[in-house]
Amino acid sequence: SAMIRAGSLEGQDDLKEKNRNLEAEVARLQKMLKERSMEFEEMKASVAGAVAAAEQAMAMHVSHAREMEQLKAAKLAEAINDRIELHISVPRVSLNYNNAPPMLLSSANGLGDELIKGFLEEEVFPHFTPLWARLDKLDIAPDGSSKREYSGKMLDKLTEAVKAFVKKSQQADEAGRT
Repeated sequence: SAMIRAGSLEGQDDLKEKNRNLEAEVARLQKMLKERSMEFEEMKASVAGAVAAAEQAMAMHVSHAREMEQLKAAKLAEAINDRIELHISVPRVSLNYNNAPPMLLSSANGLGDELIKGFLEEEVFPHFTPLWARLDKLDIAPDGSSKREYSGKMLDKLTEAVKAFVKKSQQADEAGRT
C-alpha cells in the first residue's frame, strides 16, 4: 500500500507538472492571441487608411482629368475663335496679239494641290504649333486621333477649301467679263 501511495504521489506530481506546463502554454497562447488581435486591429486601421488614400487619389485623378478636358476645350475654342486670314492673289493676264481674240491666262492653272498644300504646311500650320503642343501633352487631337493624323486631315481640308475658293473666284471673274 505504501508503494501504491508512492506511485500515486509520483503520478500526482507528474500531473501537477503537466498541469503547470499546460497553464503556462495557455497563458503564452492567450498572450499571443492578444498580440495578434492588436496587430490585426492595426492592420485594419492601416488598410482603411490606404483605402481612404486610394479613394482620395482616384477623386483627384478624376478632377484632374475633368480640368484637363476643360482646358483642352478652352484652348481649342480659343484657337478656333481666332481668325485666320489668307490673302490669296491669283493674277490673270489677257494676251492680245494682232487680230486674234484675246487669250486669258491665269496663274490659278499652275496651282496644284501639292503647291497649295506645301504653302499651307510651311506658312500657315506653324501658327498652330502652340495648340498642338498643348494637345500633345494629352496625346489626343480634338477628333480623338493623334496630332499627326489630325493635322494631316486639317491640311487636306484647308487645301481643298483654298483650291475651291480660287476656282470659284476665277469662274466668277470669267462670268462677269462675258
